[in-house]
Amino acid sequence: MILTIFRSVFLILVTVLSSQGIFYMLGNATALQQVNTATFAEQRNLLDGVIGSRLMSLYAMSLIFGIGSLVFMRARYKSFAFLATTIALITIVVDLIIAVQINIPINTAFKNYPIGSNSWSSLQSEWINAIVLRGCFLSAGLFGLIISIFHSDKTYKQ
Repeated sequence: MILTIFRSVFLILVTVLSSQGIFYMLGNATALQQVNTATFAEQRNLLDGVIGSRLMSLYAMSLIFGIGSLVFMRARYKSFAFLATTIALITIVVDLIIAVQINIPINTAFKNYPIGSNSWSSLQSEWINAIVLRGCFLSAGLFGLIISIFHSDKTYKQ
């Protein structure tokens, strides 16, 4: 029962986190490439202020529930569900690394727009490319989790 709760909450959290990347992949990235740098800076500053702390909470909860799921599934470490959960957890960690290395520093730089000698349009492109890459990773993790729901593990019968 606890495993089902942990896996279900983890799936919901990965879905929510993936939705951001999917939104950018579906067209928001293309639209943002076409806006001027001042508009992009204003949008980043407004959104970062509103969702930054919320996203940190979602990422923390997803790590907790992902690791918790693996702990509860440790006896079934050869199962497809365990593998899918591990991969999804890795995609979240990769997503966080990209965010910390690329997106968050660019968000911080844009707080000073237009002061400074930054190449603002190249930072804009770099931020957009990074968010799309993050979306690809999280979507792959989500896809694996969804498949694991319908996959019948031969090593574990529920």
